[in-house]
Amino acid sequence: MPNINRRTFITGLTAISSLSMISNAGAHQNSPFTVSYQHGVASGDPLQTKVILWTRISFDQKPGARGQTIRVQWQVSNNAQFTDIVSQGATTTSAKRDYTVKVDADHLKPDSRYFYRFICNQIISPTGRTRTLADHSSDNSDVDDANQAQQAELAVVSCSNYGYGYFNVYQEISQQDNLTAVLHLGDYIYEYANDVYSDPELANKERSILPLTEITRLADYRQRYNIYRLDSQLQAAHAAHPLSVSGTITNLPMTAGTMVHKTTNQTRVTGISGDNLRFRLTESGCQFETLLIKTTERLYTAVLISVHWPV
Repeated sequence: MPNINRRTFITGLTAISSLSMISNAGAHQNSPFTVSYQHGVASGDPLQTKVILWTRISFDQKPGARGQTIRVQWQVSNNAQFTDIVSQGATTTSAKRDYTVKVDADHLKPDSRYFYRFICNQIISPTGRTRTLADHSSDNSDVDDANQAQQAELAVVSCSNYGYGYFNVYQEISQQDNLTAVLHLGDYIYEYANDVYSDPELANKERSILPLTEITRLADYRQRYNIYRLDSQLQAAHAAHPLSVSGTITNLPMTAGTMVHKTTNQTRVTGISGDNLRFRLTESGCQFETLLIKTTERLYTAVLISVHWPV
């Protein structure tokens, strides 16, 4: 099995999806409907000269607004006024991607801060901030790796349970100006039912999660991510810093013998939620032995949704 890293996996599927929609894009890019960016903007997986940008297009309720393939522009600038654009482009999205947009902005400089935005149907998104990683390839050889690593300042988070409380830490992170990036170690969402592993008072009031049942289908995952990404504190963190989610099955290659973090509930080297899926890690990647098709479909759904929604 060839090694597949997360960026290659994401950008590969994005390119395939965009090519399949591009033939119909021109007919709908000027359609008379209103769009908005209810889920904010985000960036993630920064490299020295690249960073992934994300948003989701929401529609008004006018007839014909849904079901269309639409064109979305993106811009990266040295300043918040976008008078010095350094990278830009256009892509398409549709219901197949749940109207999410994910692009790999390139031609950027190492260790640099940028501003980015999207434009769809002449409507401009909120502005996000992002940052590229430093390039140590030309550094003095006397500087050891440990000292180089200290130059990156990270905020580390995990276990984001919407139904158990507010995302105050995300809000605090959004107000930090010195961060290189935010690293999420896993459990970006939870798949439990509304009344499982949540605060009873919050879960039945302002922190109720949808759907109310445990999520297993593609529509379920989309609805759950929808709820999470409407949270203003989470949106603030995403808009302020690039965020990378490390705890997913798509982070291949993995070190042989390490634990596979959660893509669906209770993923471990032995299986998922008691279902009969076994897999083992080798130096060449992750090998699966499928014993129950239900589990395989759920795992596929979880991986697919992670390509469309998280950064």
